[in-house]
Amino acid sequence: MSKKIDSVATDLIKNSKLVIKLAKEIKSTGFSFGKLKKVVQQVCIIVETYTNDVGILSSSAKIELAVEIINIIVDIPYIPEWLERKIFKVVVKKVVNYLNKKFGDEWLKKAKEFVD
Repeated sequence: MSKKIDSVATDLIKNSKLVIKLAKEIKSTGFSFGKLKKVVQQVCIIVETYTNDVGILSSSAKIELAVEIINIIVDIPYIPEWLERKIFKVVVKKVVNYLNKKFGDEWLKKAKEFVD
């Protein structure tokens, strides 16, 4: 990953109390796909919020940033990192598709309420 993406990902993690809480929960109680789902939902929200704050990012850039954030905070036991990234990318795309179908193109405000 590029240093810029890694830097932005790290900053976004630091600025999200919920992501930090979810990361600590996974580290203390262990990995589960249910916990991964919560992390991905919140990460999609913070990436979209970041995009609104700094300007338009392409869909692929947003996905890349989300995957980097998730990769920093989640480790799937016994799975190599390259495969984790592929799994995270699939899950991020599915969550974004769900949010777009459920709430439409302007899903950020409604998704924040839905995830809380």
